[in-house]
Amino acid sequence: MTNIIAGLIGLALLLGYLGILVWSVNSLPFTLIAAVSVAILLYDFYLSALKRNGLNRR
Repeated sequence: MTNIIAGLIGLALLLGYLGILVWSVNSLPFTLIAAVSVAILLYDFYLSALKRNGLNRR
């Protein structure tokens, strides 16, 4: 459970940091790169959270 909480805190901090960067840079290529990176990050966190809790259905 502590891994999930720590992961959520890390996700929140990274999303806040990238949000500030995307807002200040205001460039479409950078925004797309940040969005793809966040999507991959969220997917990995989702898989890791399920696997650690034994909820993996595959």
